[in-house]
Amino acid sequence: MQVASNNKPSQKAVYAYAARKRLRIVKEDRWVFPHIQSTKAWEIVQNVLGEEYYPHFLRLNRLTEIVQDPTANLTRLRSFSGIRSTTALDSYLGTAKKEQQKVLQYMNGKYT
Repeated sequence: MQVASNNKPSQKAVYAYAARKRLRIVKEDRWVFPHIQSTKAWEIVQNVLGEEYYPHFLRLNRLTEIVQDPTANLTRLRSFSGIRSTTALDSYLGTAKKEQQKVLQYMNGKYT
């Protein structure tokens, strides 16, 4: 098991251009809770919400609700979640039960 304090936040280089010169800016990620292990996070969430929940459930649930709004866009999702990468954001976008039911009703009506 890996302790969060032993796992170092990553650094990434961001390149910007100003006055026709390429500037290298190094940004370092920071841990929100540096002294908590993932097993403790699971334990806290399950004690508060119940056994069927997991640490990222609330973020997943809220992002899924935001996406259902027809005016939602990537900027809104990024602003709410703090996630910058669309690849990382995609892993949080779940499916809503209401939308699944609508699809099933549509498919049943179309093929029956």
